[in-house]
Amino acid sequence: MSLAAKHTEWGDIQISDESLAAIVGIATREFSEIVGMEATLINDLSSMFGKDPNTLGVSIDAHEDEVKADLYIRVRYGLRIPDLALRLQEAVRSALEKYTEVTVLAINVYVQSIAFDPIESVSGDG
Repeated sequence: MSLAAKHTEWGDIQISDESLAAIVGIATREFSEIVGMEATLINDLSSMFGKDPNTLGVSIDAHEDEVKADLYIRVRYGLRIPDLALRLQEAVRSALEKYTEVTVLAINVYVQSIAFDPIESVSGDG
């Protein structure tokens, strides 16, 4: 496990990858266009051991005070994906910097799937 770390005159402050991932996961909830986060193999294995659901679909790589985040998302059909991804990157960067003071090196957004509205059934009752 890597940690975001800051050295102060009073000692060290360390923020776990799981904590950083939770901040990222919560920041994504602000977007109604994101239907959900997609599990990765690591998320699937971790969920068996009680991993925080806020971290689903988030992968963090942190060293010292620098962080890279990968987000695996499912989006609604009918929107401009690049616009959404850019807004999401900005929101995640802002949240990480606000709450942890880490330097964000990259926020990679991977659209894993698109959610289509269910087709309404047509009854034969005229």
